Amino acid sequence: MPITKGSLIYAIFSGEKERGPSAFNLHLSHRRRERAMAVSESQDPIPRWDRYLTENSKVYRELAELRRQGWQNSEGDTHFANQRQRADNATAEGKTRFFRMMEQIGEEMNSFNSILTLPNATSYKPLRVLDLCFAPGGFSSTVLRLNPGAIIRGTTLPPSLGGHEVQLPEWETHPRLRIKFCDITMRAGEMSVDPAVVPEEHPDRINFDFSTRLFVEDIYGKEEEDEPFDLVICDGQVLRTHASARAEYREHREASRLTLSQLVISMQRLQGAGNNGRLVMLLHKPDALDTALLLRTLSTFAQLKLFKPRRKHALRSSFYVLATEVHANSHEAAYAISVWKKDWTVATFGTDEEWKAHRTEKVKKLDIVQNLMTDFGRELIRMAEPVWDIQASALKRAPFMTKRGS
Repeated sequence: MPITKGSLIYAIFSGEKERGPSAFNLHLSHRRRERAMAVSESQDPIPRWDRYLTENSKVYRELAELRRQGWQNSEGDTHFANQRQRADNATAEGKTRFFRMMEQIGEEMNSFNSILTLPNATSYKPLRVLDLCFAPGGFSSTVLRLNPGAIIRGTTLPPSLGGHEVQLPEWETHPRLRIKFCDITMRAGEMSVDPAVVPEEHPDRINFDFSTRLFVEDIYGKEEEDEPFDLVICDGQVLRTHASARAEYREHREASRLTLSQLVISMQRLQGAGNNGRLVMLLHKPDALDTALLLRTLSTFAQLKLFKPRRKHALRSSFYVLATEVHANSHEAAYAISVWKKDWTVATFGTDEEWKAHRTEKVKKLDIVQNLMTDFGRELIRMAEPVWDIQASALKRAPFMTKRGS
């Protein structure tokens, strides 16, 4: 579906104010939504991508079969449901364990490739770190231990909106640490959105932040620059405890909105680091089409490694992309940022029909998958196989899998 003149999305991209009735409509009929996204099985690129991975990676083939067995196992459903229940209703002891776990993941990550350590220990310039989705603070705790002089700025969702509590001891008075409580997916100013084109009836109209700076004043009330940063950590994921505070239109778009927000904010604050910026980002399933396409984009302006903890969350599909030598000022990075801003804008202001059509145009096309296989398929498999292997090994040992075979 093209973005037509007169729609809200057209107004945002063109800078023209919308005339006449608002194009923002969150109540499209079920039949209309289905028709907009109808794609015949023969045109669906996802099976083609999965077949490519299955044919070219024995490790992925084994993991896919283990996943299939797990999906068919009700005990697996019970296992993960119990984990979700404990996470959503964590006790004080559980919150502390979560903080310690994140510290341990940070330590294991740094042992993997030293991404959290200042490269030049004798440098007079302290490491500047931006920790997006900071709480509970385990990663920043590890950074401070490894780099005692590091300066850290963080953002995190307020607990009042369902965010995690900060567990880092004495964080309020730490001289080199400052945290901003906010929902980073609401930072419309980062996305170059003009407030004049946002309709009054938009459900998040009063929640958008149209500023372009994260930190305006320091703890002494002085003006503070929030860039450049040497390292940005993006560890955000959509929280079930935040659901009641989100507008209905966000439910099926929030994971995309959060990823896009982290990417734009981080890249725009690495631009002062020259060609030596570093980025740590939580992602899921390197085999997922969206994830593979993102990794290919990142590889055009950074060196990538994929890291999955062996001791924590091994069962899950989560992993971290570790990007070094990030050329944040390159033409490739500038183009990626502009695309991510447009994606966020459609996900935030588009109708259900526009968002689904945009996703189809950007991801779910056979030519896109064919280009991905040709240009990046083998490199993706090379990077992802250690991640797949860790998850496969953990699934083999999982109690709900071993019980099935007994």
